[in-house]
Amino acid sequence: MHEGPYLLIVAGPGTGKTATLVARTARLASSLPAGQKALAVTFTNKAAGELNDRLARQGIPADRYEAATFHAFALTLLRRYHARLKFPLAFSVVAPDEVEFLAAELWPDVPAKERRARLKRVSAWKASLEAATADPDILAFRRFLRDKECVDFDDILRDTVFLLRDDASVRDEVRSAYRHILVDEYQDMNAMQEELLKLMAGDGVSVSAIGAPNQAIYGFRGSDAALFERFSGVFSPCTVLALEKNYRSSENLLAASTQVIARAPRFKVPALAATLPPHGVLTEHAAYSDRAEASYVAREIQAIIGGTGLAPRAARAACAARAADAWASFGDIAVLYRLNAQAAR
Repeated sequence: MHEGPYLLIVAGPGTGKTATLVARTARLASSLPAGQKALAVTFTNKAAGELNDRLARQGIPADRYEAATFHAFALTLLRRYHARLKFPLAFSVVAPDEVEFLAAELWPDVPAKERRARLKRVSAWKASLEAATADPDILAFRRFLRDKECVDFDDILRDTVFLLRDDASVRDEVRSAYRHILVDEYQDMNAMQEELLKLMAGDGVSVSAIGAPNQAIYGFRGSDAALFERFSGVFSPCTVLALEKNYRSSENLLAASTQVIARAPRFKVPALAATLPPHGVLTEHAAYSDRAEASYVAREIQAIIGGTGLAPRAARAACAARAADAWASFGDIAVLYRLNAQAAR
């Protein structure tokens, strides 16, 4: 129900971030006149689809809101204002896995390792806010894409940012159309996305952001959790609220995960209160090798299902002792691992 221009919602895992974002988007959108929208942006097509589905069930007119990824929304603007950028009407988007093929076409005599290094420089520049570059490889690749009437994923955000930065009339039109902007998973933002948000947030446009700052795991693709920490400085005056109830995990798991996060917190997050009763046991087991680890997992599964005929005699005896507590079948058990190499064990 917050009415101020800028709102940051600090939300740990399992606290209902999506439900909160949907409810706030629906409330803001319902008060808008025809021709204006509330824009909810997120980071994956799946998340955007879920936002659209949930918003549709709220009964809000479809012309009052829009939910999309940053890239999808930026691409909409590029197509709408293609003439301002001197783009052809039907320009195409090059998928990430197609970029190396284009690089091989542009630089056929350059070794693959060097081509990848050049593409890395191209991508790093496109993710920056530098307006110009003297790097001949960057200039050559950018011109090559334009000649083919293409843009890559990096171009989508960069060209949109510079469109809004350089063309005041376009910027005014966008601000007039999107009066409320709501950002999901703000801890996954990068500098280019923040710049896009800053350019859209003017002339009374409100910005609401929600995220779990200690869940930032996408630094390898350019996100920077520090942007979460500086939100209240960039968008001022800002109100900071927190979601403090966890609806996903039992008290046991929540207590353990909180201990881990507390070792190196990125951002001060209120202690979460579990709404589920304690159940289950969280066990930490240190194995001396990957094979020993796999054997331990196998023995635990045997015990949970009450033993198997293929289990070693000692394991069957242990399973028999726990048979009265057996409650599951193989289909009820999940084994999670970080590396594919572990699966074979």
